[in-house]
Amino acid sequence: MSENKPANSMLKIGALAAALLTANCASYEIDQLEKAPREGYEFSRELANQYQSLAQREDAKFDESDASYFAVKGLQAAAGQEVLPEDPRKWDVPDHALEDLMDMRHHLIFSLAKSGERVAPKQAAAAQVGFDCMVSQLRECQSCGENDLAMCRDMFEKNLTAVEKAVEKVAPTFTLHFAEDKWDLTPDAMHTLREVAKVAANMNKTTLNVTGHTDAKGGRKHNLILSQKRAMTVAHELVRLGVDSRRITPVGAGEIEGPEVMPKHRKVTIHIH
Repeated sequence: MSENKPANSMLKIGALAAALLTANCASYEIDQLEKAPREGYEFSRELANQYQSLAQREDAKFDESDASYFAVKGLQAAAGQEVLPEDPRKWDVPDHALEDLMDMRHHLIFSLAKSGERVAPKQAAAAQVGFDCMVSQLRECQSCGENDLAMCRDMFEKNLTAVEKAVEKVAPTFTLHFAEDKWDLTPDAMHTLREVAKVAANMNKTTLNVTGHTDAKGGRKHNLILSQKRAMTVAHELVRLGVDSRRITPVGAGEIEGPEVMPKHRKVTIHIH
C-alpha cells in the first residue's frame, strides 16, 4: 500500500496544478477588469462592477470559460461599449426553459430601453447580470433543482421589478392586446386608451411612443404590416380622444420571436416619456 502513496501524491499535485493553471487563465481577464477605469454612463460603470463579481464567482468554481467570458463583457462595459443581455438560444439551455428565458429577456431589454438604464442604473445592471447568471447556470446544470438557480433568479427578478417601478414613475407604459391577425380595438383596449388619454393630458410636455407587435405566425412581411396597422389604429384613437397627433409616434416593430402563436405577443405598447 505504501508504494502507491508517491503515485497518488503525484496525481493530486498534478490535478492541483491543472486547477491552478485553469484559474490563472481566467484570473488574467478578471485582473484586467479590476484595474480598468470605468468609462461612460453610470449604467456602464455599474455593469462592469456586476460582471466583475460574476466572473469572480465563476472563477472560484474553477469555471474558466464563463469566468473569462463575463470578465470580457465587464471590460467592454468598463470601456463604455453597449453590452447586451445573453441570448438563451445561443446557450445549451433546456428546451422547457427557453420560452420563459426569452420572455424574461424581452421584459429586461424593454425596461432598459425605456430609460431604465438612466433612472435606475444600479438595479438595471444587476438585473442584466442576474439574467446572464441564470442562463449560465441553466446551461451548466440542466438537471439541477430550483435551489441551484435561486440566487441568480432572485437577483434578476428583484432588480427588474425595481427598474420597472422606477420607469413607471417617470415614463408610464400601457399595453393593449389584440385578437389573432386583427387590429381592431377590443372593449378592454378602449378602456385602457381612455386611461392613456387622461395620463397624457396631465403630462402635456411628453411624447407617446406607440409600438405595434405580433406573434410569429404569418411571416415577417405580413407581421410587419400588421404591427404597423395596430400601431396606427391606436394612434388614431388617441387623437380622437384628444391627444395631439404631434405627440404620438406610431411604429410597427413586427413579430416577437418565440412560439409561433403567442397571444401575449399580439399587442401594442404605449410608452409616455
